[in-house]
Amino acid sequence: MDPLRLGASQRTVAVIDDGTFDRLLGDTVTVNDEGRTVVTGGRVGVPFTADAIDRLEPRLTSGALTLLRLAWQDRRTLLAV
Repeated sequence: MDPLRLGASQRTVAVIDDGTFDRLLGDTVTVNDEGRTVVTGGRVGVPFTADAIDRLEPRLTSGALTLLRLAWQDRRTLLAV
């Protein structure tokens, strides 16, 4: 629970193989009313790195930031093949 939000929220980390991700979400739009898709180094999305998480910090809620930092801490387990 976030005391500054009206309702409860659940944050989740999902790990999806890149081929599966491309098959399921490869045709998504790149621009809509909310903004445009982030492209870094020719790839869609933000890389999963400590630096990327640090750069996102000012834009995230404390709960979202905590989730990303915990996912980064457990990345070896989450990304194990």
